[in-house]
Amino acid sequence: MKGFSPHLVVHRVGPTGAERLGDAAVAKAGDTLQVSYVAAGKTHGVVASIDGRGRVTVHLPLGGGAAAALDPKRETPLTASFELDDAPRFERFFFVASDGPFSVGEVAGACDALAKDPAKAATDPLALPGALSQSTLILKKAGP
Repeated sequence: MKGFSPHLVVHRVGPTGAERLGDAAVAKAGDTLQVSYVAAGKTHGVVASIDGRGRVTVHLPLGGGAAAALDPKRETPLTASFELDDAPRFERFFFVASDGPFSVGEVAGACDALAKDPAKAATDPLALPGALSQSTLILKKAGP
């Protein structure tokens, strides 16, 4: 899909429906989020996040050592929504995609390394090979 990059779409789900959250939107502990990916033609991917406590979570795939096979042609929600915890400052999501298989461990390791420096974790890209595309979306955490 020429001119279209792999990216994430995040919605806050509430009693009155879903609200799309853009990059740097404000969210709070207890918000229910539905994360979706747009593969833009890529065939394999990993979705992970780093929070303000430096904790890394892999959201896709939910198990296994290999990147998930992606639906390359449409916006695809992850199988489950989740509730934001009370980690401070931010929740930053990464979507790493490729035209072929790659290791989840490679992405998780890059997330772990980045998470060790809270200032960089909110801004810097993951240290990954150039064959892997990456996009990011950060939510700023509100309140105490």
